[in-house]
Amino acid sequence: MFMTLDDWLTEKKMTNAEFARVSGIGQRALVQKYRRGHMLPSIENVERIRKATGGSVTANDFVAQRVAALGPSEPQETPSSSAEAA
Repeated sequence: MFMTLDDWLTEKKMTNAEFARVSGIGQRALVQKYRRGHMLPSIENVERIRKATGGSVTANDFVAQRVAALGPSEPQETPSSSAEAA
């Protein structure tokens, strides 16, 4: 299971503004976007988040959150497979 930034901030009872200051990200709006999964953080901000959370939230967690949001994938039909079926 992965730990989302939202889960971590909720557990720690920390606001977006507090985390922005503590982590060095600086912008509360960016933290909000990362927290809700609306935006992936830059490599630099992933490292800031990892450090600020003591390693509880990592780049892998953001990827897992994004994959989970996409839902189950269905096999895509490729042009070659549809030509073979005909």
